[in-house]
Amino acid sequence: MDVKELLKIYSEDSFVLNVNDKIKTSNITQIKGLTGSLDAVIAATVSQQQPEHHVYVLPDKEDASYFYNDLQNLLGEDTVFLFPMSYKKPYQYEEFDNA
Repeated sequence: MDVKELLKIYSEDSFVLNVNDKIKTSNITQIKGLTGSLDAVIAATVSQQQPEHHVYVLPDKEDASYFYNDLQNLLGEDTVFLFPMSYKKPYQYEEFDNA
C-alpha cells in the first residue's frame, strides 16, 4: 500500500473528518488517547485537506522527534519542520528545561 492510498483512506474516516471540522471552527484542538503513529497520520490528512500552516505541540523532545519523523515520511522531508525549545543553557545540552 502506498502512502497516498493510506492517507486517502484516513481522509475519508469519520473521526478524521470530525477533527478536521473542529480545527476549521476553533483553530485550537487537543486530541488525547491516540496510539502509535495515528497522531501523525491524522496531522498529515488534516494538512492535506487544509493547506494552511499547522503547529503541533508535543509533551517532550522525544515525542516531538518521533512525530516529526513520521510526518516527514508521510508528507515529504521539505514540508515539515521541527523547532526545538528556544531556551538552552550554554554547555548543558542534555539537561532538561522544566519550563
